[in-house]
Amino acid sequence: MTSECPECRFDSATATDVAGDIDALGRKFAAPLTRYLPGEDGPALLRTRPEPAVWSPLEYACHVRDLLRLFDERTRAMVAEPGVAFPSWDHDAAVIQDSYNDQDPAQVADDIATATSDYAQTLRGLDGAAWEAPGRRSGDGQEFTVDSLARYGLHEAKHHQLDIGRGLRAARGR
Repeated sequence: MTSECPECRFDSATATDVAGDIDALGRKFAAPLTRYLPGEDGPALLRTRPEPAVWSPLEYACHVRDLLRLFDERTRAMVAEPGVAFPSWDHDAAVIQDSYNDQDPAQVADDIATATSDYAQTLRGLDGAAWEAPGRRSGDGQEFTVDSLARYGLHEAKHHQLDIGRGLRAARGR
């Protein structure tokens, strides 16, 4: 069975420096959120949904920021209390409740840089056994470890980089 995502090609099984890869994400999100083509209204493009049911590039970026913050928090909780249960996070509700599309793209880019750095620092501070600390979702009981959570978070962030690029291309009419 492959662990490679057929869409973004990320393979969680071959990721050898998860903390380093997460740390590097901050720089990769800065460009699409802060640099625009001459004459473009970048913030307007970032707020454009390619389809009504598809998030805008800015909404994807805010999701990544909040996911990384949440996974950092959950990682620390799992190490402190192995087996801890977490409620499911309604990320679709967060888009509306937290007004993702009204946020400042440059601030979101800065926030992602901070979130990636903080999460990577947490992961780098773990010993070998801590990577296997368990946690679970309280609703369905799905179990995971610090390692599988970090790999999932890395995949989500990398995958959503594609979503941001697709959204910007659609907003530009390409």
